[in-house]
Amino acid sequence: MKKAIGIGLALISILLLAASCGGGVSQDEYDKVSADLTAARAENQNLQTQLSTKTAELAAKDSELETLKKNSARARAEMEVLNSIFIPAMTGELSDFTGAEAFNLFLGLLDKVKAIGDAGLTDSFQAIMSSETADQAVLDFFVYLLQDILKSLE
Repeated sequence: MKKAIGIGLALISILLLAASCGGGVSQDEYDKVSADLTAARAENQNLQTQLSTKTAELAAKDSELETLKKNSARARAEMEVLNSIFIPAMTGELSDFTGAEAFNLFLGLLDKVKAIGDAGLTDSFQAIMSSETADQAVLDFFVYLLQDILKSLE
């Protein structure tokens, strides 16, 4: 009986060994799968490179957008200051102001001008407030402000 079991195990082992050696992957199939893998890796690398490029382009566009938003907000703040002075001046309302009323108008705008963050603009605005005849100072301020608005919108 031991002999029969031993012979049976030997036959099973021989059959398993023969089966494992016989039906493997052909060389052509292996070469094709290997070539497909190489092509897939190359495509993956290409896509990774494209992704990196697009990510960098997106970051640059995001930075550009933030700059545009900042410049737009600055131009908007400058336009608010311009309108606060220009409209009353053009309608004649400003010329009807007493000195104290005009001073209060400009004093109220001083914080808006300072918030813009341009020292030259602030100095030009303060020259209006300290001038007894503010005509030239107002003109200088408007010129500076309009030029700065153009720079902000570039």
